[in-house]
Amino acid sequence: MKDIIFINDNFLVGGTNTSAITQLNLLIEMGYSVTLWVVTGVYDEEMIDQIPSGVSVVCGSEFDRLYKTQAQISRIKRVLKHPYKMARRMLIKRDLGTNSKLHNRREAKYGTLADNYSLAFYFDLPLMTNYLNWIDRQINCKKKVLWIHTVYANKTILATFNLKEELSISTLDKFDKIFAVSKECKLGFVSFFEKFDINVDIIRLPLDVKKIKKMALEQTIDMESQDLRLITVGRITYEKGIDRIITICKNLLSEKIKFVWYVIGDGDMETEISSMIKENNLEESLLLLGRKPNPYPYLLNADIVVVPSRTESWGLVTNEALILGRPIVATDVGGTKEMLTNYFKGEVVENHQDRITEGIKSIITRSKNNYNLGGIAENRFDETFAKKCMNEILQLVENE
Repeated sequence: MKDIIFINDNFLVGGTNTSAITQLNLLIEMGYSVTLWVVTGVYDEEMIDQIPSGVSVVCGSEFDRLYKTQAQISRIKRVLKHPYKMARRMLIKRDLGTNSKLHNRREAKYGTLADNYSLAFYFDLPLMTNYLNWIDRQINCKKKVLWIHTVYANKTILATFNLKEELSISTLDKFDKIFAVSKECKLGFVSFFEKFDINVDIIRLPLDVKKIKKMALEQTIDMESQDLRLITVGRITYEKGIDRIITICKNLLSEKIKFVWYVIGDGDMETEISSMIKENNLEESLLLLGRKPNPYPYLLNADIVVVPSRTESWGLVTNEALILGRPIVATDVGGTKEMLTNYFKGEVVENHQDRITEGIKSIITRSKNNYNLGGIAENRFDETFAKKCMNEILQLVENE
């Protein structure tokens, strides 16, 4: 098994694609020939720039032009619900030749799909039958693996993707292995297809622990406030719960708690959140810093990392904060409890803004009592973590 293809819907900034870069690096180091196919051609340059030079990248396809079916309609509906994503798609040209920065590197880095592959990872794709079947017809490979990064038991997700059980099950039968990134992802997926005998293995997303620690020390950041420093890293969207921070800030201020809350990221609610900050006179307490290519120095210097998400599959920011040994308050979604309960004495709280407030206050109290809140993550996420995950993945596939 030497020729491997990773297939992603897009390659935008986010935890899933960050993990994909880690896996691409590992596979190159292990001697595999690797291709990354970004099917929609939608990407962020800073993510593309991190792809190792040994990876052949194919960006874009004819799917939208040639296959205007329910799958495309569903994807359009999904984009229209998020104007920020729609704007980004309009701004990013699918023809790489129109992007001057990428055009200069095209000859060395971009190619076409090969005739055959030993293994295909359907890594980050919406579970829509027509879409997956179309991709399936474009590549010839011996084994196929589907990764589940979404909690499909979530009613909002089901409505967005318009899944049809009787259609999708025939598509799923084509995969030799199905991986889910957390117990919640697995349970949601299996429950949706409860009439069928579907075997799903839980595989954590590999992260480059050594790289994260190194990047955390690479730059000096302006966080000189003597007050409590709260950090949230993530897209400014409803799903990530960024709007909840407004109420939490007001609650903390009402109890005379002095803090500065830094939010790193951008998203379709950014303008709305900015207005809410002004309306509630929170300009000195809640700062939107925008997207940062390297968020790790901020995480490292946080007194508390807060993850207010309404939904997650695994929760990579929580994972990264653990690696850096920071105290965490996170909602009980995705893989949060798997990480915090077993490997770190953080606060896992109910999925509500008042419970998040209580979690922050609990961490403050425990810190005043000299309770040890850091360092314990080393027991789980050492510098061999990513390679162990990758070896486990390949072994499961090869033994199939």
